[in-house]
Order: sequence, then structure tokens, then C-alpha cells
Amino acid sequence: MHYFEVSPAEQRRRLDQRQVDEPDTTWPMSDEELAEWAGIIQVPTRGELDGSEPVDDPPAGFASWDEWRGHRWPPTVS
Repeated sequence: MHYFEVSPAEQRRRLDQRQVDEPDTTWPMSDEELAEWAGIIQVPTRGELDGSEPVDDPPAGFASWDEWRGHRWPPTVS
């Protein structure tokens, strides 16, 4: 997974463009919903980004975070 810090205006622009270019791969999102998601995301620490900070084990039943990700999100997202 990659994290990019993007301004709310740029997020809005990208969402609107995605809706025009590939409407079957996304869903409409209001400014209120965008702000709500922005308010709950946990911004990764520098150590998480560069791999120097340990990450917790994946949830029970999964051997790796990659396995969990594959189960959690469909292949078109992963």
C-alpha cells in the first residue's frame, strides 16, 4: 500500500475525474463524505512509511498482511 498526502481540493478533482473516466470502477462521494473519511484515516508514521517501524501481526487466521489484504479487497483493488 502506498500513502500520498493530497490536499482536499486535489482529492475532489481526482474523484470527479475518476467518475468521468471510469464510472463503473468507483462511486459518487460527496464533499461531506470525503471530509468524513479524511477525518478518520490514520496517517502513517515516517517509520511505517520507510519500513523501520515494526508493524503488528496480521489478524488471526492470516499468515501475512498480504494474505489478509487479498481476502479483504477484491483483486481489482489489490
